[in-house]
Amino acid sequence: MSLKIHAYSNSDDAFVVWRSDALIPDCIGFELRCIENGKTTILNNRVSFSSGQPDPQHPESSATSPLRRFTWTDHGHAIQSVLAYQVVPVVAPGTAAPEVREDLASPVSNTITITGAAGGGFECYFN
Repeated sequence: MSLKIHAYSNSDDAFVVWRSDALIPDCIGFELRCIENGKTTILNNRVSFSSGQPDPQHPESSATSPLRRFTWTDHGHAIQSVLAYQVVPVVAPGTAAPEVREDLASPVSNTITITGAAGGGFECYFN
């Protein structure tokens, strides 16, 4: 099993996508890490379901409330931030507690720079 990950700069956000070439047994979601200036941060899940309903006002770590999708938009980085990402499956076999599986982690993604540059001297930003 191998995970592939890729990041894209979308003016003032990073859009991250990943996929697995095989089913990950007992996978309940993914922890997503952002690497900026050599520092790794575990991103928060803004659509956590741990309380039974999504609550974007109270985000939780994706390590304890894993992302249940294969894409994520990372907001809040300054223009010219240089970023890379890594995704790690979180598994919970049967009634076991969820576990971040480092041995199944993706490689670190490509490095991106947050920019609105659209080419030809133009820049594009979204409201």
